Amino acid sequence: MSWQHLTIRPIASLNFCTTIQPLKFAVQFLALFGGYGTQEEKLRKFRFALDATVTLMENTWLKNSYFIAGDEITIADLLAVEELEQPRNGGYDIKLLHPKIGEYMDRVKEKLEPHYSKINEIAREIIEELKNSPDQSNYLLVQQ
Repeated sequence: MSWQHLTIRPIASLNFCTTIQPLKFAVQFLALFGGYGTQEEKLRKFRFALDATVTLMENTWLKNSYFIAGDEITIADLLAVEELEQPRNGGYDIKLLHPKIGEYMDRVKEKLEPHYSKINEIAREIIEELKNSPDQSNYLLVQQ
């Protein structure tokens, strides 16, 4: 799980933060991980890193098993799929370039329904509100 925190988490988050107009906290996060340049340059860089990370995931943890730690779902899968959903929610569907990851995500989704769809629906609603918010710097990601 340390791999998740140090690899896929920042890369997926950077893709998401760069796609959705960054909030103040995200600007510092982007700068910390080399996010300088135009939005297109940052997206190209972060998507390259995301694709490399997902390829490593496919060729290592999913090479011979249905889930990250074997043939049963674990917390590692919940964490990984949440990170993989971030770029998708930002408009970059990782499943299109990585069919094996797409199959993996579908297996996790199947195990977690109906909760998987519901939480991602809520996330997409918040993202749409954020995109349409006139003052994104003051937007709170809390839905009451």
